[in-house]
Amino acid sequence: MGKLQVAVTVPGKVEDVFRFVTACDAGGALVEADLPKKYGRLLQTVDGVHIFEEEREEKLQWRVRFEPPARRTMEAGDAKWSDRSDYFDAAPEGTRWTVIWHTKARGPVGLIQWMFFQFGGKKKVMQDVVQPVLDAFRPASGSPGVRDVS
Repeated sequence: MGKLQVAVTVPGKVEDVFRFVTACDAGGALVEADLPKKYGRLLQTVDGVHIFEEEREEKLQWRVRFEPPARRTMEAGDAKWSDRSDYFDAAPEGTRWTVIWHTKARGPVGLIQWMFFQFGGKKKVMQDVVQPVLDAFRPASGSPGVRDVS
C-alpha cells in the first residue's frame, strides 16, 4: 500500500482549521449544514464511526472517524478509492495540516499512481483541496501568510 502526502501551514488556530476542513468542532459535534457537501448523506453512526454515502459515478460509502481537533480518518468502502487521514498540529505560524492518502494499489499500479501524484496530481490536490482552506484563513491584509512545507 502506497502513501501520498501533502502538508501546509494554515494561519489559523488548530480548532478552527479542524472545524473548517472536517465539519466537526473541537468538542466532536458535527456541523450538520456542512456534512452533505463534504461527505454526502449521513447513513448512520456506530461506535463513533460515521458512515456517509457519496454520489459519484457510483455510490461510495465512507467510514469517517473524528478525533478533534487532531485527526480525521476516512476509509473508503470501495477498493478503488484511497483511504485518507488528516492531521492537525499546532505550528508557530498557525496549524500544520497534513493530508495522507493510503492507496490500495500495489506493485506497478501503485508505482504509476505515486508517479502521477508527484508529477501532476499533487498540483491539482494543492489547487482543489488545499487552496480553498488557505484562502479561507488568509489574513485580511491580502498577504498569503502561509508557506508550503511539504
